[in-house]
Amino acid sequence: MPSTDRFETFFHNAPSGMALISVDGRWTEVNRALCETLGYPQEDLIGDSIETFIHPGDYTGGELRGRLLAGEIAAARADWRFVRRDGAVVWMRVALSLVRDAAGTPSFLIAQCEDVTAAKAVEQELERERLWLDESQAAGRIGSWELDLETGEMRWSREQFDIYGVDPAGGVPGLDEMLALIHHEDRGAMLETVRTHVASGEDFIDEYRVVHPRLGIRALLVRGCYLPRDLALGRPARMVGTTLDVTAERRAEAERRRDEERLRLLATIVEQSVDAIVVFDPAGVITHWNDGATRMYGYSAEEAIGRTGRFLLAAGHEAEDDDLLAAALRGEGVRAMQTARRRRDGDLVQVALTVAPILSSEGQPLGVSVIARDITEQLRAQERLLDNERQLYDAQALAHVGSWEWDVALPRPDWTAEMARIYGYDSDHVPEVDDLVARVHPEDRERIWELLEEARSGYPGEAEYRIVRPDGEIRFVHGRLRTRADDDGVVTHIYAAVQDITERKLGEAELERLATHDPLTGLPNRRTFEGRLELELARARREGTGLSLAVLDIDRFKRINDTLGHQAGDEVLRVAAAELQRQVRSHELIARVGGEEFAWILPGADETGAMIALERGRRAVAGLMLEELGRVTLSAGFATLRDDLDAESLYRLADMALLDAKAGGRDRVVAAGAVGATGFDGAAAGGGAAAGVGRTAGMGRPAGLEPVR
Repeated sequence: MPSTDRFETFFHNAPSGMALISVDGRWTEVNRALCETLGYPQEDLIGDSIETFIHPGDYTGGELRGRLLAGEIAAARADWRFVRRDGAVVWMRVALSLVRDAAGTPSFLIAQCEDVTAAKAVEQELERERLWLDESQAAGRIGSWELDLETGEMRWSREQFDIYGVDPAGGVPGLDEMLALIHHEDRGAMLETVRTHVASGEDFIDEYRVVHPRLGIRALLVRGCYLPRDLALGRPARMVGTTLDVTAERRAEAERRRDEERLRLLATIVEQSVDAIVVFDPAGVITHWNDGATRMYGYSAEEAIGRTGRFLLAAGHEAEDDDLLAAALRGEGVRAMQTARRRRDGDLVQVALTVAPILSSEGQPLGVSVIARDITEQLRAQERLLDNERQLYDAQALAHVGSWEWDVALPRPDWTAEMARIYGYDSDHVPEVDDLVARVHPEDRERIWELLEEARSGYPGEAEYRIVRPDGEIRFVHGRLRTRADDDGVVTHIYAAVQDITERKLGEAELERLATHDPLTGLPNRRTFEGRLELELARARREGTGLSLAVLDIDRFKRINDTLGHQAGDEVLRVAAAELQRQVRSHELIARVGGEEFAWILPGADETGAMIALERGRRAVAGLMLEELGRVTLSAGFATLRDDLDAESLYRLADMALLDAKAGGRDRVVAAGAVGATGFDGAAAGGGAAAGVGRTAGMGRPAGLEPVR
């Protein structure tokens, strides 16, 4: 039989699915097994794209086919979900291989398709069981562990790692690491357990505390069980066990002890309380009646205990007690309400009731406590205050700040003298509505108009904004609006409280400046410099532009401090910094990075441009003459960005060049990069344009070499 016939026979009779696929991803031939697996007749498959039949979330065939056609891989395998004709999903493991013609041109793909639905179901079931076990242990806060007594190897469950607060990625901790997690007071007992039980293979139960990195001190109950070697199953002698987090239980025990003490204290408080405190059992019968209840209701404890509370109910409130007691016994928590109760003499007393369940340590209802406070006088006072409530509310809202009130039907608002002062007007100034906005800074004015319009629509708000006083001074203010509407909801009045917050804003700005600038020189500080350097490095690499970095140092600064004092040294730093700042272009940055050292970032500057700028700065400082100090000079080293340099390397090169400038006589600029050029003393050269220019080849500061200050 020719090989072609043999292949075709094998293809069509193969027990698993097989197909030929064109290089553009279409079925060109499919065997019977594949058709049966997918539930489609052959004619429905041939000519259609394989992608049509694959679950949308799985298809990666285009990428695999592209890599096969490009020759990147010789074969490919993937697990995909196919959608059968009846809508069912079947998992198939597809092996793809490429067939080329004699000239090496891709002809078609051979696909072997194995139905792995059952295997996938087993995998998924195993994964579900693993997740169920993890979730069960997590829910119960129970971890499990296993110790191979022959090799000393230990395995932990996921919850075991969580209980101890250990990252599973780092593996099971060793004994020393475990001891570090145990509370220092319990380490000795834990070690004794290891020696006497684990090492000898004896069952044990132990409890100790650990210090969880996130949850703090936790109490753990550890159980271990010895399992001898099982030759039939090939298992070594093992110690297996569980770790139960009993922190909640131990805390509950401590809480119960505290509760008992609190109850003794509360019993005393209850008897001495001026409020009426009545306790009911679950059947609604009074079991406790304090002296406050006797004073409020007029009944003695002997007359009340053993009865239900219905004798206290006013007409129309008969079902009230039943509802309150039932809700409390259902565990609905504390409830509060105002109602009326009937005294023994028939008078009604207005009370505020607080109803709360009394629970056992296990959370079971033991009864209900009802605390009643006589609020008769309070309600009378509230009635007297109702007429004044609106005025009091407005007065409180506008206290201690400038304020204005506007009846929107009138053209002019009314404002206080403090409001006029904030806006820079005389106290007798008669404001117009436009005055409220005309003084607002132009950049904030639109927002304030919007705020007023929103208030007129019934949506008052607040904002911080700037005002410009008639004398030109800018002040920061915070304004808050309130409105009053008529019965139809139409706003009739707008009220505002305006507070001058200028000092607070200036203080915030100064704090921001101090965080980013050196307080002595006013230059950006090292933190600002480091952030800017990273930005400029990224920009230079992204845009392909140049970048140079210079490190500058005041010459003989230590001598200035030692001979003339730190005050003179500070003056030198201030004057030199101001002069250098005048030499810096708008897109550059010079910062004080420490002591007498400055750093200058020159974006876009190559070596020549950086040398010119630094020489200009050196000459500018060298031209300064200070009283008692005479001429001040500085030295500088700089480096220009290369592909192999990061921020730290670039700074190190510039610093090495500075060292060479110092060693070569000071008052000079040295570029990092070339060997042999040494520069010379700018003072000896008369401060000319070439004075102090040189190069260094250093990539880092040599060991033991420090700057010559």
